[in-house]
Amino acid sequence: MALITQLLIFILGFINQEYYERYKIGINGYFTVVFSYALSLIFIAIIDKTNIVMKFNNKINLFITEANNNLSTKKSLIFNAVKMAEKHAFSKLKIDWDIDVVITNRVYEFVIPEDGVGGRTYASDFILISINEDKITENILAEALVHELCHAARWGKNDE
Repeated sequence: MALITQLLIFILGFINQEYYERYKIGINGYFTVVFSYALSLIFIAIIDKTNIVMKFNNKINLFITEANNNLSTKKSLIFNAVKMAEKHAFSKLKIDWDIDVVITNRVYEFVIPEDGVGGRTYASDFILISINEDKITENILAEALVHELCHAARWGKNDE
């Protein structure tokens, strides 16, 4: 798992530098990218420490952050939503590679209050989703994951 962590750190660092150079974003935009990168590193460290991984149909590697146990009652909801999203999206989007998906309740800035979920796709194989465990439903989580999978599919097929 330490090797995976180092590889993800390298990839995320490259992506953020590439994004900065390609789009010449201003200093505020660059701080946003750096902040997102730092959050990713925190979650990668948590994942590396807990080794909580579930693989779905050899496509989605699901990581659920559980340090605070707030998501323990939502595991079946999360698993069902991931299965639904994978079943719906992978064949239609022709995704033929594995994707790491981190689900947490700790990145409050990502959560859309009306939906109880928010996410970011950092690369064609790395998605971070944050949920409000009191508001999330299986369908809304599945829809959010399908949305993020669309970004991953686009990045996996186009040189963006």
